[in-house]
Amino acid sequence: MLQGIRDRAHGYIAWIIVILICIPFALWGVQEYLGPDPNVAVAEVDGEEISLFDYQTALQGVRASLNRQFPGQDVSRMLGDSFVRARAMDGLVRERLVARASSDAGFVVSDEQLAGAIRSAPAFQRDGAFSQEEYEFALRRSGQSPGRFETDTRRRLLEAQWRDALVLSAAATERRSRRLATLESQTRAFSRLVVPAERFAGVAIDEEAVAKRYEEQKSAFMSPEEARLRYVVLSRDDLAAEIDVPDGTLESWYEARKAGYTAPEQRRVRHILIADDEGGDEALARAEDLRSRILAGEAFEGLAREFSDDPGSAESGGDLGFGGRGIWVPPFEQAAFSLGVGELSEPVQSDFGFHLIRVEDIRESRTRAFDEVREEIEFEYRTEQAEQLYFEQVERLSNLAFEQPDNLADAADELGLTVEESGHVSRRGEPGHEVLGDPAVITAAFDEDVLAGNNSEPVEIEGYRTVVVRVDDLREPRQLTLDDVRPEIVAALQAERATDETRAAGVDLLGRLRGGEGREAVAGNLAWSEERTVGRDEADLERAVREVLFSMPRPGAGAVTFDGVALPNGDFVILALDEVIENEVEADALGESRLRLSRQSGLDAHDSFVTALRERAEVRVFEDRIASEDEGYGR
Repeated sequence: MLQGIRDRAHGYIAWIIVILICIPFALWGVQEYLGPDPNVAVAEVDGEEISLFDYQTALQGVRASLNRQFPGQDVSRMLGDSFVRARAMDGLVRERLVARASSDAGFVVSDEQLAGAIRSAPAFQRDGAFSQEEYEFALRRSGQSPGRFETDTRRRLLEAQWRDALVLSAAATERRSRRLATLESQTRAFSRLVVPAERFAGVAIDEEAVAKRYEEQKSAFMSPEEARLRYVVLSRDDLAAEIDVPDGTLESWYEARKAGYTAPEQRRVRHILIADDEGGDEALARAEDLRSRILAGEAFEGLAREFSDDPGSAESGGDLGFGGRGIWVPPFEQAAFSLGVGELSEPVQSDFGFHLIRVEDIRESRTRAFDEVREEIEFEYRTEQAEQLYFEQVERLSNLAFEQPDNLADAADELGLTVEESGHVSRRGEPGHEVLGDPAVITAAFDEDVLAGNNSEPVEIEGYRTVVVRVDDLREPRQLTLDDVRPEIVAALQAERATDETRAAGVDLLGRLRGGEGREAVAGNLAWSEERTVGRDEADLERAVREVLFSMPRPGAGAVTFDGVALPNGDFVILALDEVIENEVEADALGESRLRLSRQSGLDAHDSFVTALRERAEVRVFEDRIASEDEGYGR
């Protein structure tokens, strides 16, 4: 057959076939040459390469971290794109240096340690246990192979071992530890006088000042960047509602899981515990004596309150409430489940001592009937079936959104989803909206790749829901006019004037106090607070006040020290420090101070060592090889 094809493969028909075959190969090759190679080295650390893929991954991690610190902000614009990129590269360089230092020092991460770290990662767990499906899905979504991910994880574990070795080997002296503990336990007695900014509120602002401020800060008066979005939401609960439940399925489900609908036998017991601290016969003799008194007619409850060594139940007459098997220690449980209602046990020995046990009531084991739990079973069945389907469709949605990056309609049609539309939203999103109020969705929407016209990566949000978003229309920031921002400028100027006037008034009063005038004379129609004593961790004391208060010099005998501080709300607070109280340092506090100082010393040593490694290393960064995100890397 092949020979026949060869014999006939002549003339213009053969050339047409060859051309048709060559075109896709040629285009594929062109795309490969035009697209950035993820394995190309963008930097070298003492000859060890850092790939473009590693750099892009680190860059995404830095951006995500900064977005969490500054929600609703354009991090690249606020901090500068060069800052973000330099931070990512610096982190990679430090990782390589520390990993090599760890390896050279003999640190090793075994395969068992690596597997344990991966299996315990929350991102790879489902229902509290490691899920291979979740692991593979997470790696595919991030574009990593298992080998690359495991190599990176091993490197991070090595770094952690090395860092912990430095931190845990550091030590703090007794003198430094005690000094720190003494300072931290110190309390101070003071009173305060508040000069409120509202006294100077509402000052008139002339138009010239408003216009001047507008011109000075014109670049800041811009409308926010806003985008109209299209998005799809894949929901496990929506899938569950569409799951078919064939006849007989729920009954079979019920029979297979019947034990889960069975309430085991429970018993309500009272007990009297006689602690056996010495391991002799005295405790047993006391228990037998109490048993005789109960059998003679004395109230169990009264004797339990008087003689039981169990502080948790003694006050309630020894009542432990209802309990099932597996709740109590074995000897206690065996005795409790061998007695009838009202029966009193012989003394029962456990690790805690000797118990006298009386059964008060018994709840027999009972299995709820199918009709009682039908709705519960149907919910569980639908949820379990939908969860499996959900993860399959999340992967399908991810592939469709990637393969057809210029629209969501095809993915929505194939998965039976609805393409939702929003109004124009800023980087702050829509607080309260179940989708557009989620910071992760808004961060994805304003990703540079998405702003360039592509679909976002799938974003998981609360409630087993996954969102893919794209920008339908983008409104660039525009210059606001003076009329647009006049009220804002007037309010800002009024607040500034009020703050300045308040500070000036406060400083004047503070000067008079330091000059020797009496507190009441200086206060005028303001009022000093009552004296109070606070520690360094006083929760209801403003941070600025606390910092100034504990930096004030100790007053001399019979004297008072004065200082002041402006608060963020514009108020000015004058502090009168009456006394510094040195408290006795407890052993626990001293131990905590030593641990804290030791850890900080270790961290400082770690940072110094990494800095020294960095200074000695030969680091080359190939700026020309770093692909711009605008080139659509990863698409």
